[in-house]
Amino acid sequence: MIGNDVTVYQTVPLAFFLIHRIRDVSVLLNTAAHVGGNTDTIAFICGAYAGATYGKSALPRDLLEGLEGRDAIESMAARLYERYITKP
Repeated sequence: MIGNDVTVYQTVPLAFFLIHRIRDVSVLLNTAAHVGGNTDTIAFICGAYAGATYGKSALPRDLLEGLEGRDAIESMAARLYERYITKP
């Protein structure tokens, strides 16, 4: 049985269950945010996975526009990507 409390052994399986079952990113994030329990962490995992897998353009624009610390996050992502493509 998959739960939704704050323990990692329930949060992570639920997040990946949602990722596996829901292909529409907006629906995925909305479901993750409203599934109950540890919703902030579950939605974070789902959003991070969706962004890493499908790119920033797949994330809902309204969520990106309201994201606290967006500039810092995008700057860090650009630096990480630059390090990745220029690694020896």
